[in-house]
Amino acid sequence: MLKGLVFFAAVILIGTLSESLLRKKLEIPKSKGFIYRGVSSAHRWTERILLLIYIICLMIFDFSIGLFLAFIIPFFAFRTFMEWKYEKERKEYLITLHFVTVFPLLIAGGYLVNIL
Repeated sequence: MLKGLVFFAAVILIGTLSESLLRKKLEIPKSKGFIYRGVSSAHRWTERILLLIYIICLMIFDFSIGLFLAFIIPFFAFRTFMEWKYEKERKEYLITLHFVTVFPLLIAGGYLVNIL
């Protein structure tokens, strides 16, 4: 249990540091506000539907790393696509793309070495 908490703290730290370095290197300004705003109404509604499907799956199935990754990867891949399609000039999609590739790899790696 303690190893898992330390691992998640390390993943969050790695994610935060890599995001700030990527923003600095690519000159991407930090988003205003804490709550994410979708780039279009279709984007917002699709994310809500995906979240609802995930919650229903959690009610039916026990939580597992596989189920979590099966939600996180398509969810953020869709967000990356929508940001790229509607707001290329902001380059925020590069941060989301970084998240959708690095975060699942770190989680899967922690699972494979029996930390989680």
